[in-house]
Amino acid sequence: MVLLIIILVHLTFLLSLPIHIWPELSFLPWLVSKGLVPYRDFFDNHGFLLSYALTIIAGNTFYILTQLLSTILVYKILRNHLMTVFFVLVSVFVSENYFWYEGVITVFYLLTYRALTQKSSPVLIGFLVGLASFIKPTAVLILLPIGIYKKSLVPVLVTGFMWVVVCITYWIIGGLSPLISDLFMFNQFLFKYYEGLPIGDKRILVTASGVLLLSLYTAIRSRATKSILPFTFMLVSLVFLRLTYGKEHLVPMATFFVLFIGLVFTSASRRYKLFVGLGLLLLSIALTRQINYRYSVLAKERDQSKRVATLANVAYYLDKKFYVFGEFYELYMIRDQLPPTYFPIHFQIFQQFFPDYEQQIINRLESEHIEIIVIPQPIPSNFRNLIQIQTYINNNYKEVNEVSSGKIYRKN
Repeated sequence: MVLLIIILVHLTFLLSLPIHIWPELSFLPWLVSKGLVPYRDFFDNHGFLLSYALTIIAGNTFYILTQLLSTILVYKILRNHLMTVFFVLVSVFVSENYFWYEGVITVFYLLTYRALTQKSSPVLIGFLVGLASFIKPTAVLILLPIGIYKKSLVPVLVTGFMWVVVCITYWIIGGLSPLISDLFMFNQFLFKYYEGLPIGDKRILVTASGVLLLSLYTAIRSRATKSILPFTFMLVSLVFLRLTYGKEHLVPMATFFVLFIGLVFTSASRRYKLFVGLGLLLLSIALTRQINYRYSVLAKERDQSKRVATLANVAYYLDKKFYVFGEFYELYMIRDQLPPTYFPIHFQIFQQFFPDYEQQIINRLESEHIEIIVIPQPIPSNFRNLIQIQTYINNNYKEVNEVSSGKIYRKN
């Protein structure tokens, strides 16, 4: 009964703010639903699993289900209502209703952790890790603590076999080379662009660090061996902070931070439990204040009424094949037209990794006989350095319409 109340509280948080689904988890699954294959037919630097899963279930529903499932799994592991409530606060704080890959990886990590502690088959454990790595290949690093804990190579072999099957499949369909380039080489290139921790409130960071150190000290003094596994899972989850464009990258680490502290708290002596409990209380207060502030800000930022009106106005003029030079990706979905280039989503770093990036796009615009080009106004900042494409548009197209937040060009 108490768990049901906690789930309803979490659900209330989830429904109180519009869910933000990034184009990678809305637009790319739509491409897959149209028969395109990730890496072979369009660029994607993430795993393929969610692109296929989200062709079956809506992103909003999928996000809510994974969030609530994480809460249930945390309770099943800790069997502590107060720590589960604390987890909900932490989850809401780091996720902020941004649907991103790490949230789903966390579910697989929790299932893997529970399978380990329940002495499940190593084949099942390897299968779960394999699925997580199909979302982001770096998730495979969780095999390090698993191998030490399980003292078995079977999970490694199962996960490795799953990837062999994937590689053979892509080789057969002619997509192995772009898979290696997009999924591994490009992400290796991104290692150079670490942006630091995305937590602006230093009080939360300091308080959380204090609680973690106190819990670690307590675990050592109390010989709390059950806390070792979640601690190693938390350390491995640091791999997802290599870019940290948003707090949603923190979800796996934050989840096992809660599990580690929860297991230490429940097994500690009364004196240590008092100190850890006080730290958790202070951290909960700080989290509640920050959540209240952030939700008020994000509610205004996620008002989509203006964008929807703009897209409707622009879509009216798209009676022939078109290309969007900007971030109006939804136009392709509205008009049911596949994007004409290999790069359906633009990242500013593309030009550094693909030396002929702009020329590739220009060549596709010509070969696909694109009649219309849409340019959002003002031009998004990450598109402004694409001078070669802008020059090509100005020389070969003329402006025929200007609607709210966008200009429409037709071929000369």
